[in-house]
Amino acid sequence: MPGARQVVVVVPVFNEAEGVATLIERWLRATADVDAALHLYDDGSNDGTAAILERAARDQPRVHIHHHANRGHGPTLARAYAEHAGAEWILQIDADDVIGPGLFAEWWPHRASHDLWLASRVDHDRSRLRRTLTHMARATVRLRYGRGIRDVNAPYRLIRGAALGDLLASLAPETLLPNVLVSGAACARGLRVHQSTVTVAGRQRPEPWASKLRWLRLGIRGGLQLLRPLPGRRDV
Repeated sequence: MPGARQVVVVVPVFNEAEGVATLIERWLRATADVDAALHLYDDGSNDGTAAILERAARDQPRVHIHHHANRGHGPTLARAYAEHAGAEWILQIDADDVIGPGLFAEWWPHRASHDLWLASRVDHDRSRLRRTLTHMARATVRLRYGRGIRDVNAPYRLIRGAALGDLLASLAPETLLPNVLVSGAACARGLRVHQSTVTVAGRQRPEPWASKLRWLRLGIRGGLQLLRPLPGRRDV
């Protein structure tokens, strides 16, 4: 790819006007000595996030913004992965940035030793429903692919493009759990996986019943998608 960066940082963003400018500044500083670009995917924000992102892109040549109508975190991430599948490395972080760049700084000098680097988040305040869905996703990957990853949906991961780029390029736009698919493919292909555990305090937001039902529907629909054959390489 002409002008390709060594590492592409992809960030799904929805209604993050309060903190997204700080995230961008933080990661620009952290990757100042790395051949990196930040690609933020705005999932139809309606709180002023889009304007903040556009200002950042005008001021910083390493910041790139992508907008689309709201489609959800998983499909937004699937789009980001598909569009950067040819990158040498892809770093995925979430817009809450609760882990921060420090762990990436630890991983990067040793990146050649593994194909997939994961940060398993330990958040003791996480809702029981979300913990249950995480356990179910982990069990599905273990049953289907025969190996275990602690947090198969880890939202902080460094992916070697040469190892998983074909899978990323083949992700359907409606993919709900792309990170779980990536974890499953890594297990199926016997890739070298490094797992770090980080204790975090996630942002506390009220979770009404409507939100819980949405998470439950997402878990069921995403679980059904995991039963399909993996996209990408046919020998998996």
